[in-house]
Amino acid sequence: MEMLGSLNNRRLGWPRAGVAGLVASMLIALLIPGSALARSRDQASTHAYILANYALVRAARAEIKPAEESVSKLNAQVTQECGHVAAESPQNHESEQLTDEVAGAMWSIVYHLDSSAIDRFAAAVKPLKWTNHKLTRRANDYADSLLELSKLTMPNLCSDVRSWTLSSFHTLPASTVEFVKHLNAIGSTTIPSKLLAPYESPSEKALAAHMDRLEKLLTDSESIIGFNYWSTLLETLGLNQ
Repeated sequence: MEMLGSLNNRRLGWPRAGVAGLVASMLIALLIPGSALARSRDQASTHAYILANYALVRAARAEIKPAEESVSKLNAQVTQECGHVAAESPQNHESEQLTDEVAGAMWSIVYHLDSSAIDRFAAAVKPLKWTNHKLTRRANDYADSLLELSKLTMPNLCSDVRSWTLSSFHTLPASTVEFVKHLNAIGSTTIPSKLLAPYESPSEKALAAHMDRLEKLLTDSESIIGFNYWSTLLETLGLNQ
């Protein structure tokens, strides 16, 4: 700054105090619009996120019935191909990983059905920025997690459980280990309402509250349905919970 001041003094003949005053005035002029611009961006990003998430929740609710039907078909297939293949198996670390694989198989069905809605959600959310960097990171991570879940490859449950059975319940196949490792690395935490609240307009608060209620109903419904079908699949395979 000192070198810049000296250069200006020599070239323009401005007193040092005049240069300092001009710089201060310019900074003030820049800071005020910048603050307003940041608030405007925060509000615009929040509005876009709420609309994108609301559309995603509505799409997911519409897929509940098709998801139930698809998981039911999976259970029928497992029954036919390898029913009770792990009968009398122990309950240990290996069996826990296989039960996680069963859950992942169900997720691959559910999230694949929602893949188009997830793609639209990610396309809308990933470019969004907030002055709160934690909020920007959470939104981006959430979109990435959903994309990962929508691309999960259905594991071959019969092949993997049969392989474990043939090892006298001692060794898991590499496919199970890798699938469960990948599954555990995927997060799926939504953005807490309190992070968005400071940037919501009154109308957006009402929409966000409605969305939260829909999301809770969806989560509760998925939890009940998911647990029931998960338990059924484990019983079909002969795996202990």
